Amino acid sequence: MQKDNSDQELEINKIIEALGTPPEAEPSDFIKEVEAGSRKAETLAEQENTRIIAMRDRWSNWVLFFIGVIVVFDIILVSLYGFGIWDFKDSRVVMVVITENFLKIIGLGMLITHSIFKKIYQ
Repeated sequence: MQKDNSDQELEINKIIEALGTPPEAEPSDFIKEVEAGSRKAETLAEQENTRIIAMRDRWSNWVLFFIGVIVVFDIILVSLYGFGIWDFKDSRVVMVVITENFLKIIGLGMLITHSIFKKIYQ
């Protein structure tokens, strides 16, 4: 039984020696084209991601600015109404405007949070 195993190993070694070491095969043109296409696609995806991040930064700054404008308007409105400079026949107008603006701020915050952190809200 052991002799059979050693005979088989000898035959395998003879075959391997007869084959020799294979020459270094150069990658085919197809493989080179696939690699080049893959690098190009990765570069385009990277550029697209960079542009999207820049756009998100720009829009988030604008929305933050608009939220600030709404808050400043509410402060001015309440101050003018409180000091009696700007008077309304119905005091509920001030409450409605402030409530509406508060809901706008909440909506803008949710919109921006949802769009910036898309990966979280999937």
